Amino acid sequence: GMFQRDVLSAAAHGMRLGAFMELCDAVLPPPPPAAAGGAPQPHPEAHGDADAAAPLGAGVEEDGGDDGGVAGVPPRWQDMEAVLGAAAASPILCWQAKCTWLIEQGLPVTRKALAAPAGMKDGEESVQRLRWLAQWPIDFQTCQSALLAAATAGNLPALRYLVEEKSIPFHTDGSGVPVILLPTVQTNTATPPPTHRQPTAL
Repeated sequence: GMFQRDVLSAAAHGMRLGAFMELCDAVLPPPPPAAAGGAPQPHPEAHGDADAAAPLGAGVEEDGGDDGGVAGVPPRWQDMEAVLGAAAASPILCWQAKCTWLIEQGLPVTRKALAAPAGMKDGEESVQRLRWLAQWPIDFQTCQSALLAAATAGNLPALRYLVEEKSIPFHTDGSGVPVILLPTVQTNTATPPPTHRQPTAL
């Protein structure tokens, strides 16, 4: 439930990897016997040496680019994407190891994981973590919550990264159609207006 997700999110943010793994095993239903791998993997060089050498999920990285794990989330991780975001925003040095472990368990990397790292106070660290998460296929066009988190935190580097490099729609033109801000050009006319939609008075 929501309380369980909130507890695990708080733990992912504040606990070291070993304690966090123990907590997950204690409070989540056991995984099915045949659950192994399946989560999409980035390029091998994306993981640091310490994470690659860690004895968790051995052999998963060699399986490579099977991206079937995003569609079928293991039952114990249903609706838990925010836990990955909390791990990605963790102030503890093992944040990447926690994220890697969660992904290896089958937790998908989705837009819900971006808001917490985007809302960090340290802008450069925030961008580093967003870049790490962006190695997985994420639909950045639906990540406005990450923009809001970055703006609320006063995190200009994250805002610039999300808008300029990932082209997240930042505002709309008069018709309500998202305008995507690119590094060099603002494409006000690139997206056709919605068809057969009458303007509504607010």
